[in-house]
Amino acid sequence: MELCANFIEKRVNSMAEPTTEELILRRLLWIRHHETMEGLYGDDGELQCSRCMIDFKRMPAAEIEKRFQEQGIAKLREQGVLIDRKHTTQGNYNRQ
Repeated sequence: MELCANFIEKRVNSMAEPTTEELILRRLLWIRHHETMEGLYGDDGELQCSRCMIDFKRMPAAEIEKRFQEQGIAKLREQGVLIDRKHTTQGNYNRQ
């Protein structure tokens, strides 16, 4: 029974550990996601950004993608490129 428990524990732990390729891709995303390296924290193997509050080491890839999309939409809104549909009708601003 103990042998079975050890096998299961090792299997679960190995599934939770990211592969070498995944770590490389996460590190590349972390380094390249801003124009500057301002806000990046990488001591002790960490891969965090204090500017966008993303933990590239621990967050699931789907959550990182969601954060990128949210930040991109916010940036487009700030630049006036993207306008909420509820404020427009058929592409004309403030038309009633």
